[in-house]
Amino acid sequence: MAFTKILKKGGNKYAIRVEGYRDENGKVKHKYLEYLGKVGKDGKIISKEPDTEKVYQFGFPCIVDKALKELDLEKALGGHTKEVSFLITMHLCNPGSLNKMIKRGVLIDPSLITTYSRKSLEASIDFLEEHKELIEQKIYEKIKEECKEKSFFYDLTAIALNGVRSRYAEVGYPEFAPQLNVGLCIEAGSGFPVFHEVYEGNLSHKTTLKQIMERLRSFDRESTVLVFDAGVFGEGKNLEEALGEDLKGFDVITRVPMTSSIKSLAISNKTTSIRDVVCLSNSKIYAREVPKEEGKLVVCFNERVKVSVRERRYEEILKALEKKKKGKPIKEGLKKYLVKEGGVWMMNLEEMEESEKYDGLYVLYCSDEKMLKEEIVIKYFDKDLIEKSFCKLKSTIEVKPIRFQTDQKIRGHIMLCHLSYLVAAYIEKKLREKQKKDKKEKKHTMASIKELLANVYNIHSIKAEKEYTHITSLTKEQKEIMDLFKCCHKQG
Repeated sequence: MAFTKILKKGGNKYAIRVEGYRDENGKVKHKYLEYLGKVGKDGKIISKEPDTEKVYQFGFPCIVDKALKELDLEKALGGHTKEVSFLITMHLCNPGSLNKMIKRGVLIDPSLITTYSRKSLEASIDFLEEHKELIEQKIYEKIKEECKEKSFFYDLTAIALNGVRSRYAEVGYPEFAPQLNVGLCIEAGSGFPVFHEVYEGNLSHKTTLKQIMERLRSFDRESTVLVFDAGVFGEGKNLEEALGEDLKGFDVITRVPMTSSIKSLAISNKTTSIRDVVCLSNSKIYAREVPKEEGKLVVCFNERVKVSVRERRYEEILKALEKKKKGKPIKEGLKKYLVKEGGVWMMNLEEMEESEKYDGLYVLYCSDEKMLKEEIVIKYFDKDLIEKSFCKLKSTIEVKPIRFQTDQKIRGHIMLCHLSYLVAAYIEKKLREKQKKDKKEKKHTMASIKELLANVYNIHSIKAEKEYTHITSLTKEQKEIMDLFKCCHKQG
């Protein structure tokens, strides 16, 4: 809902029209829509004079503009660089439909972006789709010096589709509605996205592994470690069958599905000895190696996760029970916890107790026999970075809702979001490096930077036929961030 917000700057009051929304953590934030004018002493808004004074968003858009220039995407985007840069800026600053982004573009300082017609923007989206792999390759050539880690993370996420015209539109979990899957590969150190693929909504994750390996080889990344989860791993009679020949030339770290034999191995090798502790950033893991003919297994136990998983499972089962009573579908993995007795759905307590035995237990597989268990555990649990990537794609960058219906536009939209996330990751990396250098504990994210710089405006005014511009007053923290990206700011 839109409403008027009053800002105090330099002894004056200004009326700004804003719109409320909730961020990824559910916190209420305000999105700038329009400058309305100064507020007089009587509390009434003095209408702005369009020919004499205009207020534009400047702080965060300027950071994005500088990041785009430093990444130098022109070699990859060619004649569509300006239009794609506009779309990336809007996805990061004021995301929405194409029509909304065109309208909101005039609110950003004209020295930073130029608005374009819907037709030219759609042509740029088509260009991104048609040249996706070539663009990814050219961008990687530009950023590979930043990608110094040997490890890469890979995972998939589901995104709901509006309509069923796309061949990707298949019903799957968790949407229980038409959706598609996006597989994303990111570099472990910088978090930069390297490439992505689009799949049908009901595709089994394990079937994507071969294609991902082929893409990695095209980036000359055969000597690397690929980290992925059990859903991508798939199930087989043994590890070799599950992995197959697809991983030839690669080292892998993955969580092994909890089959009956793996469960037995996990229980018999579970440890809580202080000798087996591996410390992570926010928790500790007990880990024990298990010899294997090829590679090695590491049995991990996390006491904190054991408690949280048990409580979360109980809550999910309660919700699933209510859905079952109403005849609604539930997640496949929850069905075993419900049983029908005398025509009434009830919780299967025996099955719940059996599952609790394995709460907090993980079995990891690493193909490199020489890698230490501490390194294996740390690399695997660092893959939380890709979950955060999906969160940013869906919230900050608004990869969903997907407003397009055709396959070409859908793929182009996801490629655009991929590039937007690259810019976001670049900005966060520069801030992390500065904070580490300055030994500051506070860690900035895209959402916090966007909020911090939300009230940094550039005011254009004409007085006595002369044009003036000045930036609203900056706090020390705002100025530090603007200076980091070499944003020129003259304060009035």
